[in-house]
Amino acid sequence: MPDLRALPRVFRRRLLRFLRRRVGTPDAWGDIIDTLRADPELVFLDIGAHTGGTVQRIADECTNRIIPFEPTPDSIATLQHRFGRHPRVSIEPVALSDHSGTAPFHLNANSQTNSLLENDHGNLRSFPNDVRHESTTEIRLLRLDEWEATRPARDRFFMKLDVQGAELQVLQGADNTLDRIIGIYAECPLSPMYKDQAEFWQIHEFLSSQGFDLAQIYPCLKDPQGRACQTDALWLRFPEA
Repeated sequence: MPDLRALPRVFRRRLLRFLRRRVGTPDAWGDIIDTLRADPELVFLDIGAHTGGTVQRIADECTNRIIPFEPTPDSIATLQHRFGRHPRVSIEPVALSDHSGTAPFHLNANSQTNSLLENDHGNLRSFPNDVRHESTTEIRLLRLDEWEATRPARDRFFMKLDVQGAELQVLQGADNTLDRIIGIYAECPLSPMYKDQAEFWQIHEFLSSQGFDLAQIYPCLKDPQGRACQTDALWLRFPEA
């Protein structure tokens, strides 16, 4: 069997997507990329971009504009280094929320778990080494509506949300923008990972009230003991019959 790691990155990803679809495995990246390719004018909002793994995937395979939002100072520096000169990427060094201002932000041992919200017992039980706080920093918060109001064009968007339990706050800060968002791919807690988090059912209830339909639920993340901790899900606006 050939070593897939020796294949070019884009070809390797396409082959893996092909194989997943052949065996009927839900494929989040395939669904996102298909949606973006079907409408190259959509702007991809990567909210909680970390160091740009998702930005790289979309930039490799789609022609859409990409706007990553990320508040962590070290991650912002990495994004600037990787994409600061990319013609389709515009980096926003800010956290989106349901209000504008500033807030303390937890910097954790695993930077992918950095968060506005304090750990709840699910994180402390299941991933104690990853979510251990190392320091805090003050970050800027912005409502998506406030950000969008400064833009010259009324774009249409696809949103990826990975903000460690604060997904609903981001959506509640987008009252005037939601009607121009055609798809939302979000990480959703299934157990108490962060204090004051929104769990999957709350996010689904909110998006259903805004005209989105649940398109797919992807395999969930489990902790070392086998507990389901979180899942990713895709909501879309489907054409009226």
